[in-house]
Amino acid sequence: MDTAETEKSIKDLIEPVFKKKEIELVELSLKRKPGGFNLMVLVDRPNGITVAECAKLNGELGAILDNELLIQERYILEVSSPGLDRPIVSDNDFRRALGKLVKIVTSQSISGLNVIVGTLKEFNSDEVRVALEDRGEIVIPRDFISKAKLEIRF
Repeated sequence: MDTAETEKSIKDLIEPVFKKKEIELVELSLKRKPGGFNLMVLVDRPNGITVAECAKLNGELGAILDNELLIQERYILEVSSPGLDRPIVSDNDFRRALGKLVKIVTSQSISGLNVIVGTLKEFNSDEVRVALEDRGEIVIPRDFISKAKLEIRF
């Protein structure tokens, strides 16, 4: 089974359900684990999503996936909210993060850094600009970003 193709097929199948319920698919990942697969689905709404809503959605998605037989082996479905430190992937995620503290991990070093923490100032389809706490601003090509998320400090 090609995991990337299966992930895309699952996204295509469940997106209409999410759209109808006004739920945003934040992230979907299918990982091989001992004994089968783990399908993690992170969902959110502008005002947040409850545990009860995630549980209900888990049942609905499980029924849809079992009916369509997209995953031929045993799997565990996990539907949850992304939490406070949600991943930043889409333009909508970057838009929500503007002016906020972010942590970006890059695949290639930029100005000697692979982990960049600062305030997200701007973004476009090619790059993001982050104001560092102690080194001015840094421009990061989007295709260098391995992982980005809000940085939560207490």
